[in-house]
Amino acid sequence: MQRYSELLRTILEKRGIKNQKEAEIFLNPDYERDLYDPFMMKDMEKVCVKLFEIIENKEKTVIYADYDCDGIPGAVILEDLFKKIGYENYEVYIPGRNSEGYGLNLSAIKQFIEK
Repeated sequence: MQRYSELLRTILEKRGIKNQKEAEIFLNPDYERDLYDPFMMKDMEKVCVKLFEIIENKEKTVIYADYDCDGIPGAVILEDLFKKIGYENYEVYIPGRNSEGYGLNLSAIKQFIEK
């Protein structure tokens, strides 16, 4: 770990990285090796099947994303996919942090159903 600057060593240590091998894995990730299979998430296959049906049938859908550090990037990734495949029948909704709070908002969902 001596090859890294003192600052980088401190950051690595704070992340629990204790040796050169762990540092190399952290600093040079291999996404095939390091990421979990997303289908390990409960009902991921059902979600994918439903999403394919919505796209194939050109149904209206809403990307409802929280305003947090994974919600916004997740919405961007899904919207980017939709744009790349030419699917246009969607809207992105990010609730107001102060007015709607965190998580699903029943009032917003009712508005989408009524549309």
